[in-house]
Amino acid sequence: MEMFLGRRTSQRPLAKEPFLRILPVIAVSAIFAFFLSCNGGKKDVPSSTAASIFVYGGDVYVAGSRWDPSQNKTVATVWKSGAPQHLATQAIGSEGHSVFVANGDVYVAGVQILSPASDRPPGYGPVGYATLWKNGTPQRLGNEVFGTAANSVFVSGGDVYVAGHFVDEDGAHSIAMKNGILMPYAYRDKDIGRSIFVSNGDVYVAGSTLPPGWVGYSMGALWKNGMFVKPTPEYGDQPNQYDRFSWSADCVYVIGETVYVVGNFIRNSHRSPVVWINEPNIPLPHFSGGAANGIGSVFATDEDYYLAGYCQQHSSETLGDMFAIIQKNDTLIPTPRLPSKSRWARANSVFVSGSDVYAAGEELYEPYLYHDPYYNSTLVFRKSIATLWKNGVPQELK
Repeated sequence: MEMFLGRRTSQRPLAKEPFLRILPVIAVSAIFAFFLSCNGGKKDVPSSTAASIFVYGGDVYVAGSRWDPSQNKTVATVWKSGAPQHLATQAIGSEGHSVFVANGDVYVAGVQILSPASDRPPGYGPVGYATLWKNGTPQRLGNEVFGTAANSVFVSGGDVYVAGHFVDEDGAHSIAMKNGILMPYAYRDKDIGRSIFVSNGDVYVAGSTLPPGWVGYSMGALWKNGMFVKPTPEYGDQPNQYDRFSWSADCVYVIGETVYVVGNFIRNSHRSPVVWINEPNIPLPHFSGGAANGIGSVFATDEDYYLAGYCQQHSSETLGDMFAIIQKNDTLIPTPRLPSKSRWARANSVFVSGSDVYAAGEELYEPYLYHDPYYNSTLVFRKSIATLWKNGVPQELK
């Protein structure tokens, strides 16, 4: 089961709108695992997801979600150097989307789910509310609405910034908060905030928007201190009725004067990742060989940048392999893919500490093709296992 977000009209239900259906891969995997667990996934190796990674003081923190048999539900989880900690919740389920560690405090952005999607009109997804956990204690952000989530957290100078979105009967709206308070310029109609980064006092938010005059198709966007930046001018034209495309900016990273933005572009069912460095679009040969490809994360140092994602080999009628990959500048590390016990894997987040390169994602099992009226077919999975790679060596997160 999937949760689709979009703009609702009185004539067409939300689930039929392609706008904003493409959630960041970290959110899709977490939401999908929640429903798998509720629908009786294998209990010997329960489904889990790894959405975000952070390294601090020699410890590796991974945020995601995991089936907790003692609570009989999927709960937001932080693994600290492989040891899981379930984050407190009274809801029927929860998801961790992003982790940040500062001064020994562990912050996780995510969502607590109050009722399943089956209780809502088609396309609205579960009822829940965006949540920020600090050292395992939840803080509720905003009111419960049809679909809501805190997608990204960043800490700078003692201040805690969160980017996210909510969906109500009027459509999707992005939010950005500082210390739990909505920032003056942060509320935006028909937008989604997927990633937040703070550098030299400037606040960057990457996400997607619905431009004026467009009907049902989203455009990637970057906001700097609330001012809109259009990261891909060559994709700026309104599509015609036969040319379906949507694209999004899913992660932003800033180092010095250089701004990295990664996202995903879908045209007529073909998914292509894109990267912008101070706006120009650069080629990604390692992410272009499959039938569908995706980038979920970018990390940069003074000399290099790193991308985490996947390359998927399948057609509308066949199931091919899906590779988790890390690209350093224009080179795959390791070549040709991250090792996996499964034929299917993806990397959702990347972090570099010293000479070590870490990636978090999932090994995926029990695939099937979901035939979508807009994008023809999508490879989805009934089971996932959270996985951490260090310098290409995988570790299952129990």
